Amino acid sequence: MNQFLRLKKKIQARDYFIREWKDGSTVALGVGEDPRNVGGIGFIVSKEWSKSIESLDVSRPRIGVLTINLQKQQTLHIIQVYAPTSAADDEEIERFYNDLEEEINKRSTYLVIMGDLNAKVGHKQDNKTFIGPFGGDHNERGEHLAAMAESRRLFIANTFFQKDLANVGPGYPQMSKVTINSPPTCPSTPRYIPDVLSSKVHYTLQQADNSKEPGKDRIMIKMFKAGGLTLWQVIADCFSQYIWNLQTPSQWNESKTVLLFKKGDKEELKNYCPICILSSLYKLFTNIVVNSLTRECDEQQPKEQASF
Repeated sequence: MNQFLRLKKKIQARDYFIREWKDGSTVALGVGEDPRNVGGIGFIVSKEWSKSIESLDVSRPRIGVLTINLQKQQTLHIIQVYAPTSAADDEEIERFYNDLEEEINKRSTYLVIMGDLNAKVGHKQDNKTFIGPFGGDHNERGEHLAAMAESRRLFIANTFFQKDLANVGPGYPQMSKVTINSPPTCPSTPRYIPDVLSSKVHYTLQQADNSKEPGKDRIMIKMFKAGGLTLWQVIADCFSQYIWNLQTPSQWNESKTVLLFKKGDKEELKNYCPICILSSLYKLFTNIVVNSLTRECDEQQPKEQASF
């Protein structure tokens, strides 16, 4: 028998591999991103846990995923990440967080996000529940990460522990590597209101139908899609403000009414069906709220109701 078992695949003419080491542990190594060779995610899983691996994916340069089967049909979902640095453009950052949110959306009992998120989230603030008092400095990337953690109800674990900075070299960032843990399932308190992320706006827009008739404001959904990341971030900030203030624009109360012909004599008004067409921005907002509530309700549902 060979010293190790190698499962090999080709990715852009390069190799990533998963090996069973001679002591029974599993080693998975990914590759960097062409042409810069940036990134590469890896896992080392002990012999005791290797037999419980349900899935292991290191094919992507910035996100690796390990799923472990626990007792009583429970699963542990571990997402290992290497985020783009502050030198990356906004589109690359947005792609990274979109991919990360796709993995977060996959259902599991426990979730841990770990690795290098290249972000400084700062100290706990009054409106932040899932950030501790020892976050250090903050930057723009950290604000994005903090907003995602709050919206997903994920604790940024190392902000809850004080660091010994005496052993840290000069200029070393206090908040470069981050572990995010999912909290125990419990009802949300009234003071907890998550921010809307630009990635949520983008995702909801992708699901929207371009052919839908615009409302009274004549703004079509495809205009929002064409606006790109800058517009999506503005929309996300406005939506967050509406939720926090529990108030939406008064213009959303207005609609455009059109008459659709059903059948029969076109001269008879009774043969027409009136339809109220609402603002596209209002429908985008409500879809985001519904999606968030659906996820929240699913998380709070007891396991006894899983089959209904």
